[in-house]
Amino acid sequence: MFARFREYLKNRDIHQINKAAPEIIDYSRQCLKPETVRHAALLTAEHLERVKKIYGDDPLGSNRALVEYKGFHNDSKRKRDDAALTAFTLVMIYIRATDQGAPCNAAMKSIDDWTGEWAHGSEN
Repeated sequence: MFARFREYLKNRDIHQINKAAPEIIDYSRQCLKPETVRHAALLTAEHLERVKKIYGDDPLGSNRALVEYKGFHNDSKRKRDDAALTAFTLVMIYIRATDQGAPCNAAMKSIDDWTGEWAHGSEN
């Protein structure tokens, strides 16, 4: 009985992750200024690299990273910093997607594509 419930929660989390990443990216494209979107994408890429560097080898790294980025997220919400709020939300989604593995490849790919698109745009 509990195994079914755990499987249900896992599937729900996978669905939520795969749905949230594209929605947040679309929202940022539609509602934020291009400079803010660019800053959010670059900040996302920077912090994803930071997470890999600091927490990559630690078995509890994803949990520690989530706790740290929830604090960053709350701080950016309090400051009403749209770029940081978007970036930290996407970083937390990416961390959760990494924990789930292959079923969340769509979410990770959408975040990677978005950061790559805006990083390329900033080089011009």
